[in-house]
Amino acid sequence: MSKKLQSPWSLSLQTAIWRREWGKLYALVEAELPAEASERLAHPPAFANPEEARFDLETVLLSWALPDFVAYMEALSTWLGAGVFQEPHSPHPWLLRWPGDLKPPPAEPPALWSELHLRLRQPNPEGFVAAALLQLMATARGVARYRESLPQ
Repeated sequence: MSKKLQSPWSLSLQTAIWRREWGKLYALVEAELPAEASERLAHPPAFANPEEARFDLETVLLSWALPDFVAYMEALSTWLGAGVFQEPHSPHPWLLRWPGDLKPPPAEPPALWSELHLRLRQPNPEGFVAAALLQLMATARGVARYRESLPQ
């Protein structure tokens, strides 16, 4: 059985390419997130009690009657948590994954992005929740754009 030899130079080149590709992906994700959402996320609401905060955030989510919202958020959460950035057998999961190997994100329901964008203007905690969800959706959109840019 032959062993693949790796010189320090080839490992260095591989690392540089890996960093460049992840940099492209992160830039696409950042470009997808609206500036208003970034601003809201930079200044989260202050809660004295973590239980109160959790209750308020859950209340906001339960009060939104958006079409396909729950199913999409569950699919997005599963995609982000289990299938995208994590390799279960690695102590450093993000180091083993090339951006081109990421699975495609779930389909985004029509009008959900624009509806959440409108809710950014609401007072906290609703505006903050909208910003956090837009950040998750921006990640999915960035990955989709990255996958579209790959040679077929």
